[in-house]
Amino acid sequence: MVKFEDILDFAEGADFEDGANVKKLRLMWTEFCNDDSNGIRDVDTYEYDSRLMQIWETMCDNVTCPFSSLDFGRFDNMMAKFLV
Repeated sequence: MVKFEDILDFAEGADFEDGANVKKLRLMWTEFCNDDSNGIRDVDTYEYDSRLMQIWETMCDNVTCPFSSLDFGRFDNMMAKFLV
């Protein structure tokens, strides 16, 4: 079971330059959202948006972040790929 804190730690410390860790982050997020105990099954909720924004802000502080700080929409779509 993936904990939200694990996702934030990964977003903060992983090397995202080669793209593999971006996919791993998405898989961690997908697993977290699909866990019934987290209550985040729907991407159109405040809880989903709030938690994803926390990941985004953490990832933007990582020097290897592959996204522009203005590119939240692309990040949001990528993270929801397996949830919609």
